[in-house]
Amino acid sequence: MIPSVRNPFAPDDENVHVWRYGQLWKLLYVIEHKVLRFTLLDELKRDYDPFEASVPVKTKESDMMIRGSSQNMRQIWPMFDPRCPPPHDVVTLIPTIEQRREGLLRSAHVCCWRYGRESEAMWQLYCGRDDGVVIQTTYAKLRDSITDPDVFIAVVNYLDYETDAFARHSTHRDPALHKRVAFDYEQEVRLLRCVDGDFRNAGQSEKFSAGLYWEMQWPTIDNVIDQIVVHPRLGERYFRIVQSAVGRVSSVLANKVQRSRLSRIPTY
Repeated sequence: MIPSVRNPFAPDDENVHVWRYGQLWKLLYVIEHKVLRFTLLDELKRDYDPFEASVPVKTKESDMMIRGSSQNMRQIWPMFDPRCPPPHDVVTLIPTIEQRREGLLRSAHVCCWRYGRESEAMWQLYCGRDDGVVIQTTYAKLRDSITDPDVFIAVVNYLDYETDAFARHSTHRDPALHKRVAFDYEQEVRLLRCVDGDFRNAGQSEKFSAGLYWEMQWPTIDNVIDQIVVHPRLGERYFRIVQSAVGRVSSVLANKVQRSRLSRIPTY
């Protein structure tokens, strides 16, 4: 388990349900290889949110104050590169900080979950209507299953990027733990991996990338997963297909395949 000091945002209830939505083939890959796949932040920026890992207006205003104070410059620089001294020229510091911040996009990987209840919106957004399953566990179980020292878990903090400030901004990773309030329907729990060496390399060269995907070993998957829930809009035949496919790679998890509560027949 990663020390709590690296988990700045946690849910009030650590046993809250967390869900990961996706296609059946992705689930089978995870089960067979016992891994969790992470995606580079830069890919999420291109496909989902152009503000990924950016900072609010107030943070940029704070940056500008550095121009007039070498003391402020010395205070903020260790966040980006504690091994090297800050630039001597204060005028060039702001572009350098921007370059380092953007480097987070090409050096950090995330694996995204949702906390709370099962969501109809998430089914439609991540699975469509033809294929889909969701892995359900708890925040505590997911947290305790982390096997890599460079990975930690946090609840995403949502805010207005025009008027609000970050709840915390003491490390270079913190922008990846915040999103605009327009995305608060996601109720996201994020596993974040950022190796310090990769972050420095990405901040020094725009050509550097840590790779589109990264996989964390997940050997306790059979015990971590509480349920595999089948798409509520698909019928009995699809349910049997999922159950059979999962059973070929894990008899333990085959017994955890469940119908969605959202598939119940309405009453009038």
